[in-house]
Amino acid sequence: MNRSISGRVPGCGMDDQVSNLLPEELNRCKRFISTVPWKFATTAAKTNPHWYTLKKVKPEKSADFEWFVLLIRRVGRVEYFWGKPYTVLDIDEWKYWTMGNPLDQTTLINRAYLEGEHTWQLKKSDPKTRRGTW
Repeated sequence: MNRSISGRVPGCGMDDQVSNLLPEELNRCKRFISTVPWKFATTAAKTNPHWYTLKKVKPEKSADFEWFVLLIRRVGRVEYFWGKPYTVLDIDEWKYWTMGNPLDQTTLINRAYLEGEHTWQLKKSDPKTRRGTW
């Protein structure tokens, strides 16, 4: 059964690798998420509404930032957007992902609502608008 880190079963979820997380790993995730600023990506408001946090905004959190990136890649699931695979990690009502760059070149983490009342659902991929669907 697919589950998010919180144990909630969303419409799209992670595999059983989540069960391998230690309680302190989950606590560290939630501490990091709650202590960094999330900015709305205004340039993608209509096509892919999401938020992001930048590593440089909280340099004192760099180690946690890198740890979270590696966790996303270790236990995340693959989702396709505009035909490109991204590794995403579900935590509570959010999914988190990076752009897939090497760790030393990863400067941001994105997040968007999972399926539910807050989720922005896009229509099937349309070559004219270049819109995709999560």
